[in-house]
Amino acid sequence: NSFVTSTSLLPSRGQKMRCFGSTKEYTVGVVFALPTAFPLDSDSEDEAVRRTKTWSWPAGYSAKTEFNIDDRGNLINGREEALVPLGGLRKLNHSYLHDEDHVVGGRLIKGGLNTIPYNEVYMRVGGPGRIVRGMDCATSTACDDSLGTGRSLDNGVGLPVALFVRSAQYGNLVSLLRTRARLSSVLGKDHIRGIPLLFITPEEGTRVLTERLQRDLLKTMSQNLNPFQNPSIQHRTTIDNTSESHMQQKLEELIDLDEDHIRSILTPEECARIAGGFGATDDSVAALLQDVLKADREEDERAKEARKMLGVPKEEPAEGEVESSAPEPTSHKLQDIVNDGLTAAVRSGDYNTSRQLLILYTLVASRGEQQKQKEEEEAAAKALAASTEDAVAAMSQDDGDGDSNKGDTASGGSSSGVLHHEEEANENGHGENPGKELPDVGLTPMHTPPEPSFIHHAGKKEAIKKAEDNKKGGGGAATSTELSTHFNPPPPPPPPPLDTDRLRSATNSDGLLAVLGAAQVLRSMQDGGAKRRVEEAVLAIEEWVENGEQSVAFRLASWRDQRAAQGDLKIATESDSNFMAFISNKAVSNRRKFARQLRDSISATDFEDISFLQSIHAILDKMRSPCLRLELLQYILGLDNRYSVAHAARSVELAATCMNISAYESMPPEERKARGLLEES
Repeated sequence: NSFVTSTSLLPSRGQKMRCFGSTKEYTVGVVFALPTAFPLDSDSEDEAVRRTKTWSWPAGYSAKTEFNIDDRGNLINGREEALVPLGGLRKLNHSYLHDEDHVVGGRLIKGGLNTIPYNEVYMRVGGPGRIVRGMDCATSTACDDSLGTGRSLDNGVGLPVALFVRSAQYGNLVSLLRTRARLSSVLGKDHIRGIPLLFITPEEGTRVLTERLQRDLLKTMSQNLNPFQNPSIQHRTTIDNTSESHMQQKLEELIDLDEDHIRSILTPEECARIAGGFGATDDSVAALLQDVLKADREEDERAKEARKMLGVPKEEPAEGEVESSAPEPTSHKLQDIVNDGLTAAVRSGDYNTSRQLLILYTLVASRGEQQKQKEEEEAAAKALAASTEDAVAAMSQDDGDGDSNKGDTASGGSSSGVLHHEEEANENGHGENPGKELPDVGLTPMHTPPEPSFIHHAGKKEAIKKAEDNKKGGGGAATSTELSTHFNPPPPPPPPPLDTDRLRSATNSDGLLAVLGAAQVLRSMQDGGAKRRVEEAVLAIEEWVENGEQSVAFRLASWRDQRAAQGDLKIATESDSNFMAFISNKAVSNRRKFARQLRDSISATDFEDISFLQSIHAILDKMRSPCLRLELLQYILGLDNRYSVAHAARSVELAATCMNISAYESMPPEERKARGLLEES
């Protein structure tokens, strides 16, 4: 693909001449290389220029080609008379560098100028790929201008051979990295990988941003630079105001941490700060978290072996205490780097990167916990098999020769049972290689649907109408019951808790409050706090209902306390408390119904499952002017008093998104395919 556009032919080393536009608005540019041979025009550049309508004007001349080309592709309004061949532009550029007097815009300027206005070359770009030393860097095919297989003015001069930035401010340098990431996303990584980065100014000319300088820039970005979003699209990528085109640009500008040796240059903590503060691709962030999870597990294994060698006994509960089911102390580097990333996201005010980190963390952590459970089950099965074999061998020795046949029979039966158990484990996914990497993220965080769709989809009854025929034949279509029997794994647990209390107090952004609130909701589910606080809330609301039914004065006092709290901004509500609701029995009725809903949630909900989030979301969805009910929900979920009904609903929806993606990724391929058929039908 190729197109025509306006470019500038800079003097040697890029000195003296400024580029088009201001350095504040147009901070980054691309560099193209001209053809070196013209086989269709007897190697005459001027003939090739005339034949291909490659137009060029001298410095200082305002061609305005967008307004001065007719519908037949011809120049109008005197623009053709002002044309100068490319050779003429080169002579003028040489004069600007070495002569005392300069010709600018057709006038002779005595003494010259320190900075020359840009010239304009209207030419065709694109066509071939990026050509480096006579080879297409993506396909490794030979490209020769003299043979017509390389750059040309007919088909295009190829993809950019370099990128440049016009100032050394950090904002512009980060813009340069984002532009490189965007070109890599649009044109392909093979075309852009290793592309030179330049710094061009009229005063200093061209300088190369070497690999060492790029490493220093990345270190500064991750350690000392206050993170920021792209200011030109930031206002259209918020939770309440998102433009599809602006969001697409944001996705294209995400930095790939796996490219340019970034992950070998930066520590995992620094990579997480880059991801949260400036944005990184889903795949590279997932790979980062997977590697950190693997390092955590290796550290836990080393610590376990060390405790075993030193003979450190497991801590026993004190007298009168119930034995805790909490695991032994484990490494928590994964939580630490995610917290670092969320901190950077809060500093840059970026809802999208914080949401990405939370979803990927939930997916990786839950998947890692499931893998750990599988390994423990395999180890237990092996230990059971070994103990069974030892017992059979002992029985054979005790029985002697007379009972040898019986012993053989018992041994054979036991071996068959163990083998059958192992085969079932392999069929159900328990026999997978423990060292196998986690699968690629199917629903990437930057592309997931809005959170409410996950809530509603999870609440639908599973009824798979049809599935693929059995590969062995005769199996027919699998029903939903059959699929759930054979394929449904246990729901993934919530991830290890993240400590986001400090971060929540540092932001008032609606989007970030939703993300950090979702992290707190998952934390309440994981550590059992939600279950404990639900029971306390039910008792509190039932006590209020009992007192409110008996005394109007009690209800009025409660209304007065609520209004005082609202006036002091101690509680976030959708509207002020309705006086008539407390005079009548409406407040009592609403709170009695609320207590009943909470009771139902306690009896029918697994607090570590998405069903708990569905119950809470259903309660929030029916709230109109809550006061005490909202206060209690904030308490149950562990949220502070800034969370209104809308904030709490967003947090619950995002937590459900995290759990749903994690559950989807834990499904075997057969059930994923069947669910896909259900959605299509």
